[in-house]
Amino acid sequence: MNRVIIVDDDPLVCQGLSVIIPWKEYGFEISHTFKDGFSALDYLKENPVELVITDIKMPGMNGVELIEKIRRESIPSQILILSGYDDYEYLKKAITLNVVSYLMKPVNVQELKANIETVNTRIKNDISNQIFIEGMEALKNTLFQRILGHQITENELRNKLDFLQIQNLMNWESYFIGLLASDEIIKNRIEKIEQNPLLYHFFDIEQKLVLVAETKESLVNLIPENRANNELLFIGEPVKQIFSLVESYQSAWEALIKEKKPDIDKEIEDYIMQMDIAGLREYLCALISKEKNLQYSKESIFSAILIIQNEMHKSQAGDLFSLEDLGISYHFFSIATSQTLLLDKVNSLCDQIELLWISNNKLTGNNIIDSIIRYVHLHLDEGISLSIISDSMNMNPSYLGTLFFQTTGSKFTSYVKEMRIEKACKLLTDTTYKISEIAPLCGFNDIHYFLKVFSSLKSCSPKEYQNLNKT
Repeated sequence: MNRVIIVDDDPLVCQGLSVIIPWKEYGFEISHTFKDGFSALDYLKENPVELVITDIKMPGMNGVELIEKIRRESIPSQILILSGYDDYEYLKKAITLNVVSYLMKPVNVQELKANIETVNTRIKNDISNQIFIEGMEALKNTLFQRILGHQITENELRNKLDFLQIQNLMNWESYFIGLLASDEIIKNRIEKIEQNPLLYHFFDIEQKLVLVAETKESLVNLIPENRANNELLFIGEPVKQIFSLVESYQSAWEALIKEKKPDIDKEIEDYIMQMDIAGLREYLCALISKEKNLQYSKESIFSAILIIQNEMHKSQAGDLFSLEDLGISYHFFSIATSQTLLLDKVNSLCDQIELLWISNNKLTGNNIIDSIIRYVHLHLDEGISLSIISDSMNMNPSYLGTLFFQTTGSKFTSYVKEMRIEKACKLLTDTTYKISEIAPLCGFNDIHYFLKVFSSLKSCSPKEYQNLNKT
């Protein structure tokens, strides 16, 4: 039922208009009557209605002022004006404010009915237009989500872009994804975003606003000059193909995470480095449990998964890991409608990571040996021996050494050396530490011994390795 308010300082007019026609037969109901513009405006701010019938001349705030404020507040009401014979100047101004019509006092019933029919038609047209606009927006959102999820063919994509009249998107030389840091920033910049022909925007499956641009400058220009860009806007790495858009999307998220959630980044890095699947599982489940809001839980876990993907890539000696490798699609969270389901997905993720470690010979599947491997990764900067480990496990060191060799094909001491050198390689390429600083971080207290072992395993010196692999 459409709602109507009547604004007139004469209570008899309000009462008469309320009963002069059968409002319900026209699909309307009288919500309220007001004797001044101030109280009517206060009501409309909290309770927008489909139709406002207002007098022109009223004490305090007159009808023209009320209409001006309604338009300024973007209250989507149709407006009919009540006018006397001497209200011409007011009326002339009011008509410029997109009113439906005006009614001369005393009100003619047939004229009022005709205007109500006009209002009904306008409302239906507005609803149809809004449905069409919302439908196009929903189609655009779904289209970009399918691009991110690699769930659309090139032919279908071209057809959809043509239908949405954004076919030029296929011809861009590069693609940048941008994420704004907060909903408040989005609210303040949304008009500028929508009017920018160099930008497209959509909402991802977590209903976060995502910006797509051909140039980095188009994104940077959204931010006021007096604000630091890295506080407000996070831009992904450029990609050359629209089907690679997910890579820019993920790198934009990673940039946001490092700025906004550095604690998550560091914790996960440690768990992946140590191959501590039990610790990682416990940490991710705690992230979910501590959030009362499911949306916040999803966002935290989504952030964590992007970090896991990046750390898996680094820890697997450069092997590329997509989300699919971790058993995740872009729509990973679409079925997680409760924290219980989200916990199930996290447990599945951890199982998949453990299988990947086993298949890539990082873990063995033998609980005893995997415990030793995790211990080694956790204590690479310390003295490590089977004697120390066997004491903590209450087992015979000779038995552990034999079991380790039978399971991994490597002697324990050789394995430790290899892992120390792998850590050294990572520090050489990913940090600015000097070689003399890296050696003790990898458990080598003698720099000369470190250089000897490194050269033996890598067939080059640490400096040569660094020069060849530094990014």
